[in-house]
Amino acid sequence: MSRFVLSLCAVALSASVAAAAEDLPRTDAADAGGYEVVVVADPYARWDHTRWYLQTDVSLPYPVPLYAARNRELWIARFALEGVLSCELGEVITRHRREADCLLEDAGVLVEPWRTFDWEHPEGALAVLGESHDALRGLKVRLQVTDDGRVSSITLVDEPDDWRRVSIQYENLRQMVSRALVGFYLQTPERFVLGEDWTERNSAIFSLPSFRYLGADVTPDQFTGANRAYLDDITSTPGGGGTGQIGQSRQIGGVAGIGAPLRPDVPDTVRSPSLSAENVHPFAMLQAPASFGRSTVVHRMDRYKGRYVVQSYGEGAVDIGADVPVTFQGDLDAVSVFDPRFGVMTERVWTLALTPTAGSALADGVAGFPYKQTGRLRQLADGEAVELMASALVHDRKVLGRGQLTP
Repeated sequence: MSRFVLSLCAVALSASVAAAAEDLPRTDAADAGGYEVVVVADPYARWDHTRWYLQTDVSLPYPVPLYAARNRELWIARFALEGVLSCELGEVITRHRREADCLLEDAGVLVEPWRTFDWEHPEGALAVLGESHDALRGLKVRLQVTDDGRVSSITLVDEPDDWRRVSIQYENLRQMVSRALVGFYLQTPERFVLGEDWTERNSAIFSLPSFRYLGADVTPDQFTGANRAYLDDITSTPGGGGTGQIGQSRQIGGVAGIGAPLRPDVPDTVRSPSLSAENVHPFAMLQAPASFGRSTVVHRMDRYKGRYVVQSYGEGAVDIGADVPVTFQGDLDAVSVFDPRFGVMTERVWTLALTPTAGSALADGVAGFPYKQTGRLRQLADGEAVELMASALVHDRKVLGRGQLTP
């Protein structure tokens, strides 16, 4: 059982997340006092006029785009999102499912550009960041939540749908927000027996974001130049493993990449990314509409100083490939705090670390570019104010500039 007594140091959470959760204790089975049982009084209590602090940091194994409503785009390799979410219960869907209507009251986002041009000439990237920040503030999100602790869907409410570009712009913002919300997913029994394990299958935490790409409706034969060579490489051998040259020496601005959007030195204002295959990263041809994951997570609840602490460990695999395998596998570690009155989660910290499998299109033998997420969520007290980080463009731990934000 010692494997499931989580040590935050062993989990290797980021410094900020670890510091926020340092008071979450380790416990032993003996502390539970035998077969003490906790009954879930109201499984929807965490959505009933509650406010939440959200934090997540995501490192991606491939570049993804953020779009402005007109002309500009920003390819990123990493992002961090911080926000305050307020929720209230909505319509009853079925006997075991309800809607929760939530508002992202405020948000701060850090993004790390992937292209050399955006590091050296950040003006366009800052414009995209500013527009993304403004769109996130006040974003309305509708969740479908279940009485066993799952979040089965995340949709946007009243999003602009003027044209396809704007729809994709908001879909990619939804993908960012969903990474912060995925920590709410913790399937629970109707009652807990302290000191005993329960098992959760196929947790939504074992998933990768599915960003959308303008121009992704082009066909593979339309790719040319460096993009064509890259696409040929990762699809040239059975199983999608390629020739083994991916990522060995390709570097963009000193950071290893898996190829590049063609001509990364050219600013967005002089090209139309939605019309040409030259401006679409070939990964868009590999990615399925949604990731598919299988996992097993073991949880255990113990009592400590009037609080109920759940320690979790899981293993799983995720496939985001369409016609070729783009597969990852790895581990989840998490600690959660549950309300002793209702038996529902009020705080959680987690880390998910996934690496490409040997047969993945993004792997070079057994090496490859990993996916990592750390996150935290915490229920806020009535009237509690939270100071969020300022939205900024960062590279190599340096701030390149703040977005052009609307006051």
